[in-house]
Amino acid sequence: MNTISFIFNLFVLEIFYTILAGPFIIVVMLINPNIENSIILEIIFAIFSLALVVWIFFISPWFAYKTAKLVTYEYFSYKEAIVATYVEARTNLSFLPLIGHWFEYDQND
Repeated sequence: MNTISFIFNLFVLEIFYTILAGPFIIVVMLINPNIENSIILEIIFAIFSLALVVWIFFISPWFAYKTAKLVTYEYFSYKEAIVATYVEARTNLSFLPLIGHWFEYDQND
């Protein structure tokens, strides 16, 4: 029964995290018709397209998997699981060289 619950939660959360990619999709759709006019628009289009692909194929499935695992096996609520997943992602990102200092916790967090 837990497996079915896990798969259901994974599916629902994957849709939720994909919907969060909406701003990237909107920017890519708005820039696309005007791309031939400016090199700056081409660069912005490339950056947002890359961010969209990375979000949909790498970040969103990882977030969905971690959150579904917490909801199914640790009996967290959806809100608690989403917050815990973001805290774990922030902790993992803090160990990266060059950009890790942006994600470190300070006394106020």
